[in-house]
Amino acid sequence: MGYIPSNIGFGIFQKTRIVSMEFNRRQFIGSAVSSLALAGWQSAANAGNIYRVKKGDSLWEVSKKFGIPVAEIKKQNRLSSNTIHPGQKLQIPPGLSQTLRWKIGHKKVDRNRWRKIIVHHSATSVGGAASFDRFHKEKRRMENGLAYHFVIGNGTGSRDGEIEIGPRWKKQIYGGHVNGQDLNEISVGICLVGNFEKKQPTERQLKSLYNLTRYLQTGLLRKKPGVWGHKDLPNQSTACPGKFFPLKQYRSHFA
Repeated sequence: MGYIPSNIGFGIFQKTRIVSMEFNRRQFIGSAVSSLALAGWQSAANAGNIYRVKKGDSLWEVSKKFGIPVAEIKKQNRLSSNTIHPGQKLQIPPGLSQTLRWKIGHKKVDRNRWRKIIVHHSATSVGGAASFDRFHKEKRRMENGLAYHFVIGNGTGSRDGEIEIGPRWKKQIYGGHVNGQDLNEISVGICLVGNFEKKQPTERQLKSLYNLTRYLQTGLLRKKPGVWGHKDLPNQSTACPGKFFPLKQYRSHFA
């Protein structure tokens, strides 16, 4: 917010001082938010598992076991070839469980349709897929209910970091999470529970978002959809997903 004139006549020096104080305050807050968000995102991105190679394992089989592309495992472990040996320890980048990958990547998925992944916050401190579904049906009169394709819990309506799969994803129908039917037709909506104008997403939420986004981009959908924050899109008057969400890091990592 800049200088707002009032009925009191401030002098030029006073005006300059107020604007300068406001600028410095915003600069400090922006820097603090950026540092906190970056730390949370890096922690989520660096989390993973250690796997000890068994006799008969191939890198391709390890890749399938964890749902992580071979190239990413090689990069993580600085491997120059696909050769691995029994007893060797591999650092496995974070990924979704096999069961969850199966549920998300069901046979009805239109792998060519989805061109964007759009991340949101709920702007509420509590909630989950079930409560949002009721709200969207009863208050917003949305025939298909829950506007998002996925909801990532914060420990209130569902477990912290739990990925809930919405009916729209199961049915492979358009979302209702942004303005404009054209965008909703081709955009996967992911909502993290929380008001990120007031606080950060949890580390588990960020880890789940990281894993889900990577699976959609490189393990399931054919055209590697780009990632966006709700506020990035044209004709969207919103601060979503909030100033405490590490949007810059998210976009950069999955560009």
